[in-house]
Amino acid sequence: MKNLFAVAGLMLVSVTAHAFPQYASGGFRGAELMTADEQSAHAKKLQEMQTYAECNVYMTQHRQEVDRRAAAKGVSLPAVRGNPCDVMRTFGRIK
Repeated sequence: MKNLFAVAGLMLVSVTAHAFPQYASGGFRGAELMTADEQSAHAKKLQEMQTYAECNVYMTQHRQEVDRRAAAKGVSLPAVRGNPCDVMRTFGRIK
């Protein structure tokens, strides 16, 4: 039984630690319109979020900027899927 709890605990920590691996590797909507430095800054900014409201404001601004860049370049982006703020709140990373 102790082993079961240990394994479950390790799985939870592992999932939480890697909640956004796609952000670290540029695998997110609009990444191709950003420099490597901008992608890193975006991932870092998400990790520094403290509240759900703060996160949603930032993500709204980020999506608007990415959409503006896409329109300027005539690029079609996929629809928005999911919200990293919801994921972080679910995992208890933000309140």
